[in-house]
Amino acid sequence: MNNLYKKNFLIILIFIFVFFGTGAVSSAQFSDFGDIILLEISPENPRPQELVRASIESFSIDLDRASQITWFLNGEVVNRGVGVKEITFNAGSLGSRSFVEVIVQSIERGTVNKSITIRPTEVDLLWQADSYTPLLYKGKALPASDTEITIIAIPQFINSNGRKLKTNELIFTWEKDGKILSRESGRGKNTIKIRGPKIFRQTVIRADASSLDSALQGRGYTLISPVLPKIIFYENDPIFGIKYEKAITNTFNLLNKEVMITAHPYFFSSRERISSDFDYLWKVDGSKVSGSPDDESSIVLRQESEGEGVVKIAFSIQNIKRILQSAQSSFSVIFGGSDRNTLFDF
Repeated sequence: MNNLYKKNFLIILIFIFVFFGTGAVSSAQFSDFGDIILLEISPENPRPQELVRASIESFSIDLDRASQITWFLNGEVVNRGVGVKEITFNAGSLGSRSFVEVIVQSIERGTVNKSITIRPTEVDLLWQADSYTPLLYKGKALPASDTEITIIAIPQFINSNGRKLKTNELIFTWEKDGKILSRESGRGKNTIKIRGPKIFRQTVIRADASSLDSALQGRGYTLISPVLPKIIFYENDPIFGIKYEKAITNTFNLLNKEVMITAHPYFFSSRERISSDFDYLWKVDGSKVSGSPDDESSIVLRQESEGEGVVKIAFSIQNIKRILQSAQSSFSVIFGGSDRNTLFDF
């Protein structure tokens, strides 16, 4: 009985040692001095030559009571002293590396250090609305309310060998107003198409890009604000075509007996000036008139008799599929003659 009791007691002691002793050893493994300090970089993914802020904080030691804090950049001391909890510096060029290290002489834990390597990258976001602008228009197609918008991410990632990474070597994660677009994200997916915001609102688009090994990471932002669509009038000459070089603003002098005026619906959701989604309305001195039979965005003005005076031409467009897309504009026609009611044939 005594031998059996001793044997069982020994087994219990071994069990207690293994169970509790192993736990004590495991806890000691997590007590790494390097994790006592949190080293943060702002911005998180700096661009080339961008100003970078490196700072430290700790919940385990009192950094303000540390006898000395020393900062190194690429092996050289850049700052040293008491309470020096941050430094600023400029990131290098594309393909470069910046090695940041901080050493803290603390009262509680002795010497503690932390380091991080910064590799600058660049991600530019370009966008264009799928909206109407005239042929050869030099400006950018802007979005009206609820317009489809195409956005493309252009990354500049150079690896340690000096080679620029291709689009299919990167993983893209897209966000719209803080919500991840899972279906649009993935390897090589550097282009997305979204429905733009409604008028008087804004949309924030973010694209995160990373190399397949996650060694290189970058981020790009863009803010998209809708505009009010507008109507611009041009004379449509039968020989020279539409005179884009001179828009009709307030007045138009009718020098010929007949002229065609064409209205252009800038920034409406359409690639064409004429669309079945548009409702067109022409008015002359407040009365509805018909546009050109072949082109509802145009009107033909004819002077049928002598006389002089002024008439007001007004035009409006409503997108019947996007009710917040509408515009109206007007101009005055000055003509020579006296009988205003019989001068024009529309």
